[in-house]
Amino acid sequence: MDLFIDTSVVYTDPFWKRNFPGQLLEAAKDGRVRVYIADVVLRELRRNFEKQLDKEFSAISSANSNIKKLSRRHQDIPAPTKDKYLEDFDKYYEELFKNKNIIKLPTDESMFNDLLDRAIERKKPFTDNRSEFKDAVIWITYFKYAKEKGLQNCHLLSNNKKDFTDTDGKLHPELKSDYDKFEVHITIDDFYKANKETIDKPLIEFQQWIDKQTINDKYVFDLLFDNETDKVYEEVRRKFDNADPSSFVDDREVGNVFGGYVNVDEVEWYDCDDIEIDVIKDYAIISGKLTLNVTLELYGYNSVRDPGDDKFPHYGSADREVTVYFNFIFDKDETPKSFEVTDVE
Repeated sequence: MDLFIDTSVVYTDPFWKRNFPGQLLEAAKDGRVRVYIADVVLRELRRNFEKQLDKEFSAISSANSNIKKLSRRHQDIPAPTKDKYLEDFDKYYEELFKNKNIIKLPTDESMFNDLLDRAIERKKPFTDNRSEFKDAVIWITYFKYAKEKGLQNCHLLSNNKKDFTDTDGKLHPELKSDYDKFEVHITIDDFYKANKETIDKPLIEFQQWIDKQTINDKYVFDLLFDNETDKVYEEVRRKFDNADPSSFVDDREVGNVFGGYVNVDEVEWYDCDDIEIDVIKDYAIISGKLTLNVTLELYGYNSVRDPGDDKFPHYGSADREVTVYFNFIFDKDETPKSFEVTDVE
């Protein structure tokens, strides 16, 4: 299987640290699939990584400034050197491309005329309303390579549905006329789950073992409650870090409140469902969702306080139901490994 990567599916995970992307790289290193990354994708990924670093370093600078205002003594939290992170990014991909099944495809300068024709004719991925030069470079790089090599089982991994797919999520007809051997998948997770039988040939012994286990909603609920409560609480707290406390109450009950913050007080585990088990060689990835009841304590900014009054007095509480989506690696040790929260709603 030949997999062609668009920036959008690794945009927030440039080091492929999440479970399914990590498994995809392992499959490539084992020779079970081939992964192609266009030079323009790598450059865009690096630029986004740099922008994210700038954002986080700015937050460190702001934190230093805010703490200085609040305290008499403060030693600045040192900001990391951005160049070292970018060097690490470059080194990571340099090492990655040493594997014969993970291939960087250079941009062919001779494609300019083709790009110009597509832009004039508004042929996909160009449209009447948008000019997606980058996406056109990515597509031409990929389909020309696949066509030249006669590749038959090609998969474009991209969640850019507007430019690459039709209304049914299939490869757009205009792109299909270029080379019709491509399927489109909007996430790495979806691609892996849909093709795991081809990518992975699970060890018979492990498959037989896991078939005998009773891995149901209650089992996973108890397993995570016993092992991952801290991580779940951390992700729920992060969800409400920048929340506006006034959005959780009726102003008629407490009056006008401006500013303040929300504190996660209690997290009650209520339910677990939508369990999926994907066997990968001698282990499995288990995914699903938790339903929690969260008690929020609300603190408003007191702008007209007297000396000695609280700057952020408590003015109410609120309960909210929260859904936590997760996945983790599971093997014969029967403990969750690499537990990750993929979304909190």
